[in-house]
Amino acid sequence: YWLIRCTMAETDWNAICQEILDTKTCYAVITADTEGNVYYAAPLDDGGNFQYNLYGGAQADAYEAEVTQEDGSKKSETVDEVNNLLLVLKGEDSKIPTGHGVRINGTKYMKVGLKVENETYKAPCSDGVHDIKVKQTHHFKKGSEAACVLEQGEYVVICLCDASKPEQQSALAANAAAGAFYWLFGE
Repeated sequence: YWLIRCTMAETDWNAICQEILDTKTCYAVITADTEGNVYYAAPLDDGGNFQYNLYGGAQADAYEAEVTQEDGSKKSETVDEVNNLLLVLKGEDSKIPTGHGVRINGTKYMKVGLKVENETYKAPCSDGVHDIKVKQTHHFKKGSEAACVLEQGEYVVICLCDASKPEQQSALAANAAAGAFYWLFGE
């Protein structure tokens, strides 16, 4: 895909997500903003719907899940993935309800390490590799599943990876995800 930097109204989220997927560093990409609106996710299912998503927030599709309580018991609670992820991005992790954690597409992840701020990534784009500085990056893991979440300006890019594959490590996916910010903002 050859992309052209453009205004928000003209942004081709499909092309941006596809370019990230083409790097083979992740199996899914979700793009959103810092208000919780999901713009696009790829790949799509056979019906043309998002195969992967964030649930809750502006989409109002939070869901019921069995949540482990502090005493080890389980209780059915409403999980809002969007709100919980936004709390992480705001540095308010402690406000996430006990047992909810960070969930993306129904999978509960553990945070790996601390937030990385102002990191420069080598973004592989269709017109070359670009050095892109990103405001903040978070890495999450559940077994061999990994997720990296990058925020720059008002945009959030999430890559889901199968960390059992050498080419799908979270750090490699972060480089690819930074490519979205190249198309949105330039270098």
